[in-house]
Amino acid sequence: MKINVIGDIAGRYDELMLLLEKMPEADLILSVGDLVDRGPKSKQVIQWFMKQQKLGKAEAIYGNHEDMMVESCTGGNTRDWLYNGGTFTLQSYLKKSETDPYSALIPKNHIDWLKKRPIYFQTDDLFVSHAPTTSLNSIPSSPQCHDFFFIWNRFIPRKPQSKYMIHGHNGLFQIYKDENGTDYGMCIDDSHKGVLTGLHWPTKEIFTQTFLPNETTL
Repeated sequence: MKINVIGDIAGRYDELMLLLEKMPEADLILSVGDLVDRGPKSKQVIQWFMKQQKLGKAEAIYGNHEDMMVESCTGGNTRDWLYNGGTFTLQSYLKKSETDPYSALIPKNHIDWLKKRPIYFQTDDLFVSHAPTTSLNSIPSSPQCHDFFFIWNRFIPRKPQSKYMIHGHNGLFQIYKDENGTDYGMCIDDSHKGVLTGLHWPTKEIFTQTFLPNETTL
């Protein structure tokens, strides 16, 4: 199975489209999570993945920014989400009308779709999660279990593992190698350097797209 794994998009729809143009054809486009926040087009990113996921062409893993957004939009903590870039997500949903020119409307079906996203994706030789997974021996039996650790963890994977491990979340691109120099995993989130990163599986070829000028961020 050929998979294009995409790092933390964080509302950067235009960069996502440019990155995909550079990448080879694949059976599946897989986001490691954090579709939303900080960039200007979170709504468009969600809409694109919803459409492609329905067609069986894409999937998105549940990340910590999806978690904050879902919690905020279902009556939970709003302050943390807005502080961590949620303000830009709300702005992407702004809808002008004669009576309420700046009403932020996030459709319920968007939240419902986000709530159903898995916390990991795996094949016979690949394991992908949002936050790094320290050991495959401790993964939840169901990817629908939104385990806090698998969304927020910062510790890098242990070695060796039975599957190649890819994650986002940590902000800096990094390849994990054992004492023999053999790589066993990778962080493909390079957002701290202003870069959206993609990996083509199984070749492990890396593709990048620099954030466009004037992109919002926090």
